Amino acid sequence: MARRERGTAPIPASRLAPFALVGWMVVGAPEVSAQSVPPAQRATESGVPAWMTAWSPLNPIADVPRTLPRAAPVTDLLGSPAPTVGLFWFAGTPAALGFEVGERRGQLAGTLAGDDGAYRRALDPADVVVARLSGIGWRPVGSRAAAAGRVVLERVVLGTATQSGVLEPYASDPFVITDTTLPEVRRLDTQLEGALGWRLGPWSVGLSGAVFIEDHRTRNARFPRLGKATTPAASLGVARALPWARVRLALMGRWIGGNETLILPAPAAPGRVYLLDGYSEPDAREVQPQTGLFRRTERDALAYGAAASGTLLGTSWVVFAENTRRTDDHVSARQEDPPTDRWHATGSAYGLAVQWPLSHYDLYLTAQWRLNRLRGDASRAGLTGFIFRATESVGHLTADVRYLPASPWAVAATFALVRESRLREDFIAEMRSDLRTWAPGLGIEVARSLGVTAVAAGYAVSWYAPSGGIPNPAAMGPIYQQLVAPEQSLYATTARSTAAALTLRHTFPSGTAALLRVRRESLGASGEALPSDALPFAPEGSRTLWNVSLGVVLGQRQGS
Repeated sequence: MARRERGTAPIPASRLAPFALVGWMVVGAPEVSAQSVPPAQRATESGVPAWMTAWSPLNPIADVPRTLPRAAPVTDLLGSPAPTVGLFWFAGTPAALGFEVGERRGQLAGTLAGDDGAYRRALDPADVVVARLSGIGWRPVGSRAAAAGRVVLERVVLGTATQSGVLEPYASDPFVITDTTLPEVRRLDTQLEGALGWRLGPWSVGLSGAVFIEDHRTRNARFPRLGKATTPAASLGVARALPWARVRLALMGRWIGGNETLILPAPAAPGRVYLLDGYSEPDAREVQPQTGLFRRTERDALAYGAAASGTLLGTSWVVFAENTRRTDDHVSARQEDPPTDRWHATGSAYGLAVQWPLSHYDLYLTAQWRLNRLRGDASRAGLTGFIFRATESVGHLTADVRYLPASPWAVAATFALVRESRLREDFIAEMRSDLRTWAPGLGIEVARSLGVTAVAAGYAVSWYAPSGGIPNPAAMGPIYQQLVAPEQSLYATTARSTAAALTLRHTFPSGTAALLRVRRESLGASGEALPSDALPFAPEGSRTLWNVSLGVVLGQRQGS
């Protein structure tokens, strides 16, 4: 797999100076995840705080999808409880349910969201509208057990859609099928998941299960597409409470399977598709009116590891570590033992969380750090050896500080830092991209109670700064320049993202609360793309995300 390094232009690290030292100390050296996000990932984001869904079996395994830069999170002082640190709430093992869930809470929401603008990658839809119904809750079951559940129903309309019909065209897996059309697409998503845990003296066991079902089809398209995906997932865990320092230990395992099928029925006129598998120029595949096209992906992923939690000097802490692996098999023939393109990745995941309730000063501090790493190799049917390799790591650091005095006012501030290292090597094109990016961000929210009604306003900003190098787009072929270069150029461009949110809450005599939350986020380049050769391929303009949610909180945790 020898290769020549050519056409790679550097991005200087000097622009990282304000963030490099703190990032290195917190996230780790560059040598060293929510379920998979679809191409409408910004608009389809549920808005539920990450700690409330850490237990989801659908959270990615050995996959770190490439996403658009995002603003730092705006805390939801009125609609969500304060962050909780625990084996269930952070490490995600259902075995800790019986230990950590002592109160009940339920919330329902209806959401309308949209995302549009010119600042996007080639395989992102130009505009998206999402209508969503969702619910999440947890409660004790008897004196020894507890349960949690979540449901999400979405209808997604991609007005000017992506050129790819796969659910996630920017996953770590490089195999992506594309065509030459931009049709309107209607998509229906269903996500169901639940978890149950039992305490048996100092021991506790738990299990969770989930399924994600997606169906999409084009409308009024000359070159129609039909797609569907089914993703089942499950996790198991066992925990043991030790008699000293309130320490709990856990062993856990998680599995994600399923498949995704894309069908291009016999079109009215011939068309072309391209199978992207890295940076080499793909050959066109002709789709004839008599034949159509079939593409199926079978997925299998496994994670297993250990976690520990405890309390020391009033400080709660959690730590976990996991080994991960994933295999995606892609076939284009309906036959036994078909030719298979394969992506195989192995990796690891680590996390640390601490929480200091400085109640004497009315302060509550929570800090969380996560790191996901993987190395994956792609092989293509009919060729020996690997054609593509990705070595990637993504680290997230968040800090949440809340000032909750005995007055009508409350203030929350957040700090977020995302550190990504992505080395992607194509052994056929003899090209590589090596990007190391930093995205620090700050957010603040202020809430004021007015009797049974309360109002909160928040603002957040993040900066995105890259270093490293990407292939010179001018030295590549026309399909690379059309479908890959805009993504590479976007990631080689500094960017800035801002978000603002307004929340209203009214509490009824029964204790049920109604919430209205409006959020707007804007993203755009804040400087030139480097190298200068990438400038003609860098997206221009901006992208705007808006979200309006009306919800009901049926019960709240104490202190929330």
